[in-house]
Amino acid sequence: MTQDELKLVLETLKWCHGGEPCGTAEAIAVVKKALAQEKTLQALHDENERLGLYKNAYQPEQWVGLTSEEIWDEWIEQSIPERNTHNFVAAFARAIEAKLKQKNGYAEEKK
Repeated sequence: MTQDELKLVLETLKWCHGGEPCGTAEAIAVVKKALAQEKTLQALHDENERLGLYKNAYQPEQWVGLTSEEIWDEWIEQSIPERNTHNFVAAFARAIEAKLKQKNGYAEEKK
């Protein structure tokens, strides 16, 4: 909930029927605590933004693709051991996948 929504809930709990409290003290305390937490989180967010900590947090990493030469090299390398077998396409695809992971900094999967 936003701070405004929490404030509205708090006021409703305090005085909802002609000025008489309608919320229990426990419910009011819970909403006050949530409001305090929301204020603290908002202050932290504002400070992080002021310091520039979010500057690159939401920018996607630049993907690095393969050149035509790298693809051709993988084609040649995979076609020799798997030539004329039904496993060639799968082997070629796995080789391309591994090369892309390597170029983009992904850890090699466990086999």
